[in-house]
Amino acid sequence: MDEQRELTREEAMKLLDAAIAASKEVNSKFEPKLDFRQRCQVLALYRRGCTRESLAKIFGVDRRTVTHIHNERSPRYKNVREEELRLGRENFLIEYLDVELLKAATISVQPVVADKEANNRKANRMAGVHTVRNEFCDYDHRVIIQWVEKGEQDHVLVSGWYYKDLDSEWPDQWTTVYGIPDSLKTSQLCYTAMLADISDKL
Repeated sequence: MDEQRELTREEAMKLLDAAIAASKEVNSKFEPKLDFRQRCQVLALYRRGCTRESLAKIFGVDRRTVTHIHNERSPRYKNVREEELRLGRENFLIEYLDVELLKAATISVQPVVADKEANNRKANRMAGVHTVRNEFCDYDHRVIIQWVEKGEQDHVLVSGWYYKDLDSEWPDQWTTVYGIPDSLKTSQLCYTAMLADISDKL
C-alpha cells in the first residue's frame, strides 16, 4: 500500500474552502426556526426594550430575523404584528411575556463582558472610519470604530471598543458583537468582529 502523501498548501486551502462552504450550507439549513408564539415573544420582548442583539442570542437566530419581525416595512411576519394590533399592546405583552420567558430573558440579556481591566483604550490602531463589505453585504458600509465610555448609550454597560455602522438600519447606535467579549478589548479585535457582523438594510 502506498504511503499517504502530504497535501500541498494549495490542496489544503481548497479543502478548507470546501469545508467552510459546506459548514455555511449546513448552518443555514439547520438554523433554528421560530413558531408563531416564539415570534410573538420576540416582538413582545422588543417592545419591552430588548435589543435585537440580545433577542438574537435568546432565541438563537440571526439578528436580521429579529429585524424582520419588528420592522413595520418588512413583508415577512406580518401576522405577528397583526396579532399585536388585534390584542392591543398591553394585552399582547400579557399574552406572550410569560414568567418563564421573562426569567430566561433576564438571564440572557446580562452582558457578556471582557475583564474590564483588559479593555485597552490605548489600543487604537483601527480607530476611525473604515469602508468595508462582507459576504452578507451587497454594498460598502462606512463604519466607525471608537472607544465608548460606559453609559454613553443605555445599552453600553462597560467601557470598551464599539462600532457604529453608518449604512445600517441603526446608524446612530454603538454596537458590540454579543458572545465575543474580546471585541471590547482593542480596536483591532472590534474591527475583526465587526467585519463578520455587519449586514445591509432590509
